[in-house]
Amino acid sequence: MRQSLLRWLACFSVTLSACTSVPRAPDSAFELQAAYDERVRGIATWVQWGFRGRLSMDDGEDGGSGRLHWQTEGESSQLDFRGTLGKGAWRLSLAPGSAELTRSDGSQLTGASVQALLRSEWGWEVPVEDLVYWVRGLRAPGPVEGIDFDDAGRITRLSQSGWNIEFERYRDVSGRQLPGKIKAVSGQLTIKLVPARWTVPLTGEGHA
Repeated sequence: MRQSLLRWLACFSVTLSACTSVPRAPDSAFELQAAYDERVRGIATWVQWGFRGRLSMDDGEDGGSGRLHWQTEGESSQLDFRGTLGKGAWRLSLAPGSAELTRSDGSQLTGASVQALLRSEWGWEVPVEDLVYWVRGLRAPGPVEGIDFDDAGRITRLSQSGWNIEFERYRDVSGRQLPGKIKAVSGQLTIKLVPARWTVPLTGEGHA
């Protein structure tokens, strides 16, 4: 009787140990989401930020690349491009409810929607308002079809607004992790952004 009881206790102990060693995926996902949320609190509230880097766009038939200087202050942004992207050099100025494209010859094109403006100029749907978030390694407001994080809670892949975005080469910038390369694909159009020199608030400064 005593031997039977001991065998039963041993089996119960093994079973309990096996149960408690099963990975707890929901907790892991929760921790990654919490790490991402912490990044959002430190980055999404920046009032002034910008970078210098490279931009390329390609739809399989036409495209180009060049240098981009992106500056954001509050809800307004200015993007200055120099290179071989269809129309050559241009400046894109964005403010709530308005967008203005200045061509290399000084002529201007304005519109209430930046997407509509760029579609009429280039024939491409360029999600600039979402790129404001994506370029900083954040998901944009609105529904998300899919999202993957690395072990530090940084986005590596994102599906949103009909685009599939890959984030690579994160690096420390003034105490915050920012992607060094973003690749966004929708249909035949591929957009690549490679931020090189960031201008951002110091940790704890420059927030709304």
